[in-house]
Amino acid sequence: MIINVWNHRQTLGCLNNPPKNGASVALPAGGQFTVELAHNQAQTSLSYNGAHASEWPDGQSHPEDWRGPGNPPDCIQDDGAMQAHDQATRGGHRLGKVSMENLVVLSMLEHTPWKRLATYKVPRDLPECPPGGCYCAWLWVPDGCGQPNMYMANYRCHVTNSTSNRRLAAANAPVYCKDDQSKCVAGAKQMIAWNQKEGNNFDLCDENRHFQLVVPIKARKHPHLLNAIFAVSARHLSRLPQYKTPQGILYQGQLLTQLGNNDAVEYMLKCIPAFRRFHENEDDDFRESIIATAVILRQLEEIDDEDEDADDDDDYHVTGVDGHLHEKQINFMPIINAVLRDPASQAMFGHRSLIQAAYWFALRQEIYHSFTRRKPPQLDLPPEYWQGASNVNKSVMHTVQVAKWHWGRGTDDEFLRLMDQQSFLEHTVLTNTKPLFEKPADKRQGEIFPTIWYTSHIELTSIQQSLMARSVLVSENPFLKQQPSSRSSWRKVENEVRMLMLDLCGIALCHPACAPALVNAAIGIQLYGDYFTDQYERLALRSVVEKYRDAHAWPVRRLLEMFTT
Repeated sequence: MIINVWNHRQTLGCLNNPPKNGASVALPAGGQFTVELAHNQAQTSLSYNGAHASEWPDGQSHPEDWRGPGNPPDCIQDDGAMQAHDQATRGGHRLGKVSMENLVVLSMLEHTPWKRLATYKVPRDLPECPPGGCYCAWLWVPDGCGQPNMYMANYRCHVTNSTSNRRLAAANAPVYCKDDQSKCVAGAKQMIAWNQKEGNNFDLCDENRHFQLVVPIKARKHPHLLNAIFAVSARHLSRLPQYKTPQGILYQGQLLTQLGNNDAVEYMLKCIPAFRRFHENEDDDFRESIIATAVILRQLEEIDDEDEDADDDDDYHVTGVDGHLHEKQINFMPIINAVLRDPASQAMFGHRSLIQAAYWFALRQEIYHSFTRRKPPQLDLPPEYWQGASNVNKSVMHTVQVAKWHWGRGTDDEFLRLMDQQSFLEHTVLTNTKPLFEKPADKRQGEIFPTIWYTSHIELTSIQQSLMARSVLVSENPFLKQQPSSRSSWRKVENEVRMLMLDLCGIALCHPACAPALVNAAIGIQLYGDYFTDQYERLALRSVVEKYRDAHAWPVRRLLEMFTT
């Protein structure tokens, strides 16, 4: 969801209707307080004298091992052990000034929501609120079965029995640290907001979130970077039918009457002069902005590259940063390579984090272009980068190496090295990356894809990249192709690839908020969709492609034609 939907429930007008004077929840310092969690106020003690309230939030009676209708086995059981929610507070000021950044978590209750009554402990040193009281918020992000929706409710609150003269510390954003306790954030923390379209404060694929936090700030200084952002945004918005109205593009309540199909090109053209000045400017900040601009603009290729009537030979390949503009589509990969190969850029790589983030972003783009065009990746892969790469980036680099071997007609020795590296990746690098919840597809219930939930985008990206790499290595095994093989050997290969593809798609469908997961699924389908002959599986794969089309508004006619018969 976008932040304006879940934050303070703004779409319901909550910001314009603050609590009435005197309506406040008491937080006894060093004590505890109990709240009621229900589907509706009618199912609490606050309405009808509690006549419709029960031990459970829906006002009904249930056994202790109850789970909601439609949930998989073992889901939302064991006192709701798959989930938790927080209470947070912020002192004084107008409700409109309260944000996720200045709310501080004061109490968390695991294994909830479960029963109607929930009791929270209050820190002993919680200071008094300023005159007028504090604002409190209750936040719940379901983490497990079902979609990761965001629930937020706001309250007026006040602290009682406080003898502390301490002040609330500034809250830091939480960091995922399940597998590495050294990354955990100590002290005051913000409430978790993750897996949403906007407003995420939970670190995902890039722990420093360069393209979310750093790039917009740099764009204020570098117009070419801002224009690159505008170019990709314009292309995306102009293609998505849900934003189109007779008056123009309507996005998040903003009517863009002048936004048209050609605006992306106009914004892109404004970036070109900066590329030509690259060799003339020795400023590190400017050079970082150039690589970030090129990487962002390459997204235009991902959007435009699938135009059904486009021909690869029509692409204009810039031979370097100083290449001249042509009326045909620009290929930004040579620009990216030229910038990264520049000695000054290589010297920056060790101490400038944005250029590192841009490199790994570009490497992920290489996977898309290589798998969809069936051509070897062009970006350099220095061996020393592997040593310092994070686990997810090791997965990405491995997948790029596999693509370079396959479409670059690599040697048998390289295949054997990649098979060893695949095993190392699965059994060493990703050994602790396990699903939070996993359930095989129940064919008796008409299910095709397994249910596989991971706790973060970084985990699912690592696994999807590994699945894609293994599918290529299994299906393109040169030793199996060089010798006469029995039909049973090939059936085994085809079956393994099909299972890998079903897992790839299942992961994507279980994480609808992670757009790249659906892109990875579509890439796999395009490559190995013809391995599927069962009509129900083919229909299911087609539905994944349609979701991909609807989410990105990218032409997929050729891909859909694979499943028309």
